[in-house]
Amino acid sequence: GQPLFDKRSGMSQTWIENGWKVESNSVSRILDSNRMEEYERELCICTLPEMIFGDNKVSFHHEASSFTLEFNCFDAIKDAKHKEGEESDPLVKYAGEWKNKEHKVVADPSKPTDQGIRWTYQTDYMGSMFYTNDASKPIQVEATTQEIDYELLKDTSQPILCSDYVVLYEDELHDCGESKCLVRYRVMPNCFFILHRSWVRVDEVVLKLKDTRIFHKFGTDCMIREVCHKELPLKKVPSCDQVDIPFQKYDNPDAHYHLMTTTSTTLERIIF
Repeated sequence: GQPLFDKRSGMSQTWIENGWKVESNSVSRILDSNRMEEYERELCICTLPEMIFGDNKVSFHHEASSFTLEFNCFDAIKDAKHKEGEESDPLVKYAGEWKNKEHKVVADPSKPTDQGIRWTYQTDYMGSMFYTNDASKPIQVEATTQEIDYELLKDTSQPILCSDYVVLYEDELHDCGESKCLVRYRVMPNCFFILHRSWVRVDEVVLKLKDTRIFHKFGTDCMIREVCHKELPLKKVPSCDQVDIPFQKYDNPDAHYHLMTTTSTTLERIIF
């Protein structure tokens, strides 16, 4: 492995391992008003998450094939738009009272037409994939029964060569909860593992989580991608038998992961 740049004070790093170039940038600077307006225009939406860390990014580039897997803020927010026929976003506890107080607002013609972004900002994003030497080349993705090698990831004899935790955006949902989109990864001598997480907490209503896990064993020509959706109705927590999480801990999905119900899981193989 070869660290090209590892200046943790600047929260940026680049690492070369087994023909892969891994880069990440994690800073606390959010988009200024000019760049927020650019996002609104390009995405045709009027509302954006409160905190967008527009310079934050994670990329894995395979030098031999030029295949690149990247996680960035713009594409993540773009995939938070409503899809036709999908289930509506969860409502806040007081939605009924608010609806009775609704009043019509005259649209501002100088602002873009909102194309239906989810108010929780939960995204379907699973990363951006492309070939740097041929952007038109299709990415081969197929269903598989091959699972992520979690035993290899648990092997404590293999050191973690580099890792990072990168937040793309977050929002407090009008003080009614929290929404966060983030990426974590680690590189080991024989493989790498990426977790992209989009999770939402609507207070006293529901916790929703979408985890995209990507695993690659060096020397193979594919990645395994596992996408898992989970939920936990918050109103059920006080009456269940496993009340071992104080309410203030609900800002950490890992603390209540074991209580959540899996609603769907898919496994795919990405061949490059």
